Amino acid sequence: MKFLLSFFSLILLNNTAFAEPTYLPETEVISAEVNAMRDLVDAHIITGNAKALHEGLLDLYALKKAERNGDYAQVKRILKGRDRACFNDQELNYYATNELTGKELQTKEVVLTFDDGPHPTLTIAMANLLERNRIDGTFFQVGRNIKAYPHVSQELHSRGFLLANHSWSHQNFKNLSDASINAQIDNTQNILLSVMGGIDSLNQFYRNHFAQGFDLNRVLQAPEFLRTPYGSRDKRVLDLILANTVSQTCRGSECRPNRLNHAMWLIDSLDWSDKNPVSITNRVFKQLGMYGNRGIILFHEIHPQTYKALEIIIPRLIVEGYRIVTIYDALKAQKMTRIDPPGSIRLRAL
Repeated sequence: MKFLLSFFSLILLNNTAFAEPTYLPETEVISAEVNAMRDLVDAHIITGNAKALHEGLLDLYALKKAERNGDYAQVKRILKGRDRACFNDQELNYYATNELTGKELQTKEVVLTFDDGPHPTLTIAMANLLERNRIDGTFFQVGRNIKAYPHVSQELHSRGFLLANHSWSHQNFKNLSDASINAQIDNTQNILLSVMGGIDSLNQFYRNHFAQGFDLNRVLQAPEFLRTPYGSRDKRVLDLILANTVSQTCRGSECRPNRLNHAMWLIDSLDWSDKNPVSITNRVFKQLGMYGNRGIILFHEIHPQTYKALEIIIPRLIVEGYRIVTIYDALKAQKMTRIDPPGSIRLRAL
């Protein structure tokens, strides 16, 4: 589940090299996990999942005890016991360095992202809401859904919204072979390119909407952002994602390849599990307050409660002085230093 992976969105990237990393203080990691577990318990109360609620309450009690004792090792044991990936500090730094969360955005800057579409009606309704408020959104779409509703994705693209890869069939990448993961990525990249009108059209779209203020010398070969289903990944999965070259930055005769970006999130609305627009709204702003009033926010474009929550969230963001920026702004802010995965770069199969 997506909220179970929020641990990795909390690691702060800094300007030091990989050989000399710094990390969040253990006390902050523990507190963040306690807050994430509270949100999980809230979600189980709403959905009425008694078994999951019981397990969540036990975890919350254990985490709060570990927080009181400052027992970081116990936190890791609790998370590992619930099938949550626990990594050493070097591995955590690898994730923080090679993923986007929006942690490095300026205060009061957020990116709105939407998963799992396109939906035949709700996607356009959400796009209309964004457009009426003159704000951006990035839509991480599932390949088979694009195949079912290509006109929806085409309309989003024609209206200036960024489309991104969310796999072909929304399978957990950690359970797939390398070849299957590459097929999930490639098939969705190809259908995204198709609805965008091909590589030339993609580059024109980029120059019209994103290049100014980012990189005018960037030449795209495919969509540049991917989010794994459920946010699920391990080092093997992330290595496979990073092995994809999707653009080049050329200056004179020298060109530098740019890898496919894995975009996570910092703020999880849990809109898929909560049918109450008010509590979705409260959760988003509570998390914003926890994480410095910035970050990539995760929504889903396939739930009616999300649309109703956005009708509250967007005006409140505007009134409270937030700037809704693009995912390219998050990429620029992060100034990521890639840790090259083993082996050569994989050229995407067209």
